[in-house]
Amino acid sequence: MHPATSTNVRAVGYEPSTRTMRVQFRSGGVYDYYGVDPHLFEQMLLPNPWRRIGRFVKSHPYAKVA
Repeated sequence: MHPATSTNVRAVGYEPSTRTMRVQFRSGGVYDYYGVDPHLFEQMLLPNPWRRIGRFVKSHPYAKVA
């Protein structure tokens, strides 16, 4: 997991073999998003990612893990 510079996202991680991105929100929720391109994960590492690309991330299948 990589720390995020964001008011919404605390950290983000990525598993290339399954194309699964894990997002930990500051509110406490942790979600896995499936079928995510590496480029989208790289965008999540930039400042304020959820404001810029949250709608693209949410278009992927996901599951709450915590």
